[in-house]
Amino acid sequence: MPPQIPSPPKASRATPRWLPPVLALLVFFIVLGVGGLVVTDWALRNAEMNALVAKVEVSEDSMGTLQGDLGATFDAFASQGQLTPDQRAKLNAQIQKVAGAGHDAVEKAGIGVEAVSVLPWHTAIVRAKDAYVRHNQAWQAYLAQATQDPGEVTRPQNEINDSFTAAEKPMKSAVPRPTLFHLKQRVDALFAPPAEPTTSNGPTQSVVLTAGQAR
Repeated sequence: MPPQIPSPPKASRATPRWLPPVLALLVFFIVLGVGGLVVTDWALRNAEMNALVAKVEVSEDSMGTLQGDLGATFDAFASQGQLTPDQRAKLNAQIQKVAGAGHDAVEKAGIGVEAVSVLPWHTAIVRAKDAYVRHNQAWQAYLAQATQDPGEVTRPQNEINDSFTAAEKPMKSAVPRPTLFHLKQRVDALFAPPAEPTTSNGPTQSVVLTAGQAR
């Protein structure tokens, strides 16, 4: 048997010392980047919802002002007992005036709600915005009709009430978690049961307040 010639030793393939820390640093920056995106998106959701709730609050205030003005209008004539045709005409004219002013305020507030910018993938906020816009539009339709026919204020307004009820769940579901800007408390306040009316308890006034009770 011929003698075996030993093979030359193979070159070492040891991992360069600089590679592990570089990989660790790369992973760190990837995780940091993803985390930053998540935090940024969360902050954007809170900012968008804050803007939406602020505009909805303006809209609700305009509706509340309109109800108060209608209540004051009826109260002003309630003490006069049975109205004469002339008094009835004055009441109707005042109702139309109040309804017209209310319509302009509600319409302006509705434009503000529609103008709130929401990223398309923030679908919960998009749904909340769309649901409330429908409620605002129902109010606009009601007040536009009341400017033509004062008797509209004494009729049930099912679309107003139904659209308000329909907006509650999407508005509450759109509040980000964790929540900034006291959004949960503010949205809860928007949909809290209305306070008992403090104006006259006459039958006509009660009907008016019932027609608009959803704000």
